[in-house]
Amino acid sequence: MIQDDGQLPPPQGADGCPACGRLVMAPVHSTYLPTGKLINQWRCPVCRNAWQSSADPASSTDLQASRSEHLRENAGHCLTLEGTAPDDTARQQFRRMGDAWLALADTQDWLDGVTPPVSRPSPQGAQA
Repeated sequence: MIQDDGQLPPPQGADGCPACGRLVMAPVHSTYLPTGKLINQWRCPVCRNAWQSSADPASSTDLQASRSEHLRENAGHCLTLEGTAPDDTARQQFRRMGDAWLALADTQDWLDGVTPPVSRPSPQGAQA
């Protein structure tokens, strides 16, 4: 793992800055490699420390399960933030973001073949 400040990288799954301990909500950039490896580049908004983390799932089925789980975790974070929002506008934004993450998780499950596609009724004017 490469860092620009010589600090040790945080343990895998950590969401805090290794230099100041401040919570970092999301990586600045993520790269998904064809090998299945995920590289996240982080930067602390407080002390500007930068670091990189990576994940190398054991199998593609683990990765598929973790994709939708990760999206649902993001929804949960939004709902937590909704409860601490300072005003109604911020609460609505966090609620919408949470709903969007849940919709993405459902779509990911469909793409991974976990849930079947939804059958749509044929248009009324299209009869053979």
